[in-house]
Amino acid sequence: MMKRIALCMIALAAAGGCKKKTGGPTGGSWFVGPHGLMANMHDDGTLGAGYALGDDSNLQDIACRGADVAFVAGDHGAVLRTYDGGESWESIDLGADVTLRSIAAQREHTIYVAGDRTLAVSDDDGASWRTIDRGDYVSVTAGHWSYRALALDSAGRVISFDAVHGTLTPVAQLAGARVVAFSGDGTRAAILGAGTTALVSSDAGATFRSIELGARYDLNDAWVTAQGEVFAVGADGTVLTIDATGAISADHVSDTNLRTIRLEADGVGVVAGDDGQALRTVDHGLSWAPFGPNVGGAVSGVDTTNGDGW
Repeated sequence: MMKRIALCMIALAAAGGCKKKTGGPTGGSWFVGPHGLMANMHDDGTLGAGYALGDDSNLQDIACRGADVAFVAGDHGAVLRTYDGGESWESIDLGADVTLRSIAAQREHTIYVAGDRTLAVSDDDGASWRTIDRGDYVSVTAGHWSYRALALDSAGRVISFDAVHGTLTPVAQLAGARVVAFSGDGTRAAILGAGTTALVSSDAGATFRSIELGARYDLNDAWVTAQGEVFAVGADGTVLTIDATGAISADHVSDTNLRTIRLEADGVGVVAGDDGQALRTVDHGLSWAPFGPNVGGAVSGVDTTNGDGW
């Protein structure tokens, strides 16, 4: 069931309507985080007007579909959506008071959410939901125009969900894994986390091969390109790169723990984490520099509008 209520959730429903953002252009990168943090960084590095959510729920992840449509997931089963580039938001009732840790957008109207006792899919932008599994999940990813999703549970097991046949197939296991990521076209995938090993796939997640990292890393999020490069971020400002040949390189680009990354085909990307300061690359991850003002709180998720593949 969908409730057309304000972004500030049920407690402020009496205020009426969807919460509106005022002033400034939309676009760029969207950041979400604890205590209701939601911020829009424009491509020129300026920060959008922001939102008075009236709620301090933790927002965990965001997934954009093109320039105008985005979905956010967080605590208490919160799923938020916008159809107008963030000018207004709606809250969707998932029907369960659970922590949702990850969200992915796919095709015209399909979205996936993953969290505590929850792996679910909607084929109508959240108006209705189907439960895929009731395990505890920490990450879900989907190729933009494919019919397959990959989900990682809290025990490091990765399952592949075939939306056409409705089948659920275990495809990999990695102790300490925290993130599973698809490339935008759904042909490449990677699994990373806390440890010395990563798993990568070049057949849409059907099979995975092991990559030894040469050291122990504490990684939180990853991005996979259609060319097979893997970029991951983690503790102590780490940015780890696995190139298409399997070669490893790592750099420390800040003093904070990094939680999230997005990188486009043109080489422009952003990372962010605990200190609320975004960093940007314009050279495909070869260098990173602070970008824009501090967003005012820790960041747990980021996505870019009109990203690759849409």
